[in-house]
Amino acid sequence: MTIKKIDRNSMNEIKKLYREEGWILYLNDDKKLTTALENSQIIGGYNDTELIGFLRYLTDFEHILFIQDLIVTKEWRRDGIGEKLINNLLDKHSDIRSIILITDISDKVSNSFYKKIGFDKLENKGMVSYIK
Repeated sequence: MTIKKIDRNSMNEIKKLYREEGWILYLNDDKKLTTALENSQIIGGYNDTELIGFLRYLTDFEHILFIQDLIVTKEWRRDGIGEKLINNLLDKHSDIRSIILITDISDKVSNSFYKKIGFDKLENKGMVSYIK
């Protein structure tokens, strides 16, 4: 697998992975999706020329990095692709103080995965998060 930065030119491949994952809200408005992708950093995992997973994130490059999306195509799950994408990101941004992500509390697979690779709940760090 090769990891490289990708941009909105890969929108059709990214949309395919959103669709496969059932994240249909991203697919309702191409203009909004294009804007979101243009204002994000995205790294992709490739098997030759095929996008098999990607990680989309937002950052100020100093203090905070927010992981928005991590998707690996079903055929490549459990091959370490997600962990490689996360590790690549963390290696490139090792000086950033806070790496944050949000996942569904009921998604046992995602919660188990993030715990396995070293993420912890905010409450275990003596913090709380709010959303509106």
